[in-house]
Amino acid sequence: MTRPRAESRDLDAAARRALGGTFAELPQGVTHYRLQGRTDGDLVVLIHGYSVGSFVWKPLERLLVAQGFATLSYDMPGHGFTDRPRLDYTRGLFREHLAALIATLAPDARLHLVGWSMGAMVASEFAMRHKDRVGSLFFVSPSGLPIRIGKLGRTAFVPVLGDIGFAMIGSASLRAAQANFFADGKAPQPFLDRYDRQAAFKGFARAMLSTLRCMNMDDFREGYAALGASGLPVEAVWARADEATPFANHETFARLVPQARIHPLDGVGHASQFEAPDLIASYLLPWLREKIG
Repeated sequence: MTRPRAESRDLDAAARRALGGTFAELPQGVTHYRLQGRTDGDLVVLIHGYSVGSFVWKPLERLLVAQGFATLSYDMPGHGFTDRPRLDYTRGLFREHLAALIATLAPDARLHLVGWSMGAMVASEFAMRHKDRVGSLFFVSPSGLPIRIGKLGRTAFVPVLGDIGFAMIGSASLRAAQANFFADGKAPQPFLDRYDRQAAFKGFARAMLSTLRCMNMDDFREGYAALGASGLPVEAVWARADEATPFANHETFARLVPQARIHPLDGVGHASQFEAPDLIASYLLPWLREKIG
């Protein structure tokens, strides 16, 4: 398979027809999503993380659907095959984008939010604004607490210099960083193939730079404290070998969200739902059955 060149294609109507799949026109841009099952009951919403689209959920998604759960996965703005609008990629943008998608596709559903990495922050933001709609939250290696930021990440916050640097090497550096998501330090080729397809569309690196600058992904303590105070049921799984969101952060998370049940994972990395979907399902399926009944 020939690797597509980064930022070489327009994400327009013709491209979407070639990609296939389903799309919704929302205020935040045309949005790629997968909806499986009914939307008038309990719906499991799968929210991906930074720089990686909804493809990361596909292995786990298949297991959930096979067990009879209705699921919705989608690409956030700037990610996957969703538009890359020229604006600030803030927490508010991602929260309101999810709210618009739910209002369009599943206005009557009771929601069970499953957030991976940055997706845990988006899930928490949404839940605090829509508590009456949320039945539970389940996190996989949540972001939002202190992390190690590499040279490119630090440069990103410098005006002008960050823009130039990201335009020159941002796409390549982000691709190389995907290796840190896996326990053996190597991103599997099927993962990289899907990653490359999203990165081939123009505006990807610009959107990733804005997200880095605006999301403040190493300090969501206030958001998690609000989630803890809400009393909403929360469960989390966290890889001991996680290189992206260090396992040591689970202690802070537990203090901020005292009702959370946290399970350490061995033998997997940050993208555990792609690496070992059966392992994640062994925690997620009982959790959903408990909350849905």
